[in-house]
Amino acid sequence: MRLAGRSIKTEQASARWWSPARGVFCTQVSGHFTMDVVDLFVGAIDEVIGDTEGQLRSFHDLRDVVSYDSRARLAYTEQSKPIMHRVQAVEMLFSSGLIAMGISVANIVLGGKLKGTSDVAAFERRRDAAIASANPR
Repeated sequence: MRLAGRSIKTEQASARWWSPARGVFCTQVSGHFTMDVVDLFVGAIDEVIGDTEGQLRSFHDLRDVVSYDSRARLAYTEQSKPIMHRVQAVEMLFSSGLIAMGISVANIVLGGKLKGTSDVAAFERRRDAAIASANPR
């Protein structure tokens, strides 16, 4: 694994990020999406983008997220705006209608680059293809 990333575990959520190949940013979250999660990912994205030549592909596994703080969703969306010109696509796996709604709202602000799905196999195929086609170090 290229960048092993970091993880957090709080009373409300567990989250981790990693970058398995140059230009690929992966996250996994369970529980309640909070500002702690936002802080973890915002710090990580700078590190991953700094090591990326060209466009970034991002894969967020949110299927175990049951709810989120509106403040956290807004903050993550706002923090993402300045880097969206470096992002090719953001793939998001979800199982909750609430999360699907949050993705739709954020997608309006972020220029339509967010692709949400509840199809685990399709999400994993696209993630694996992005890793396989990534530029080697």
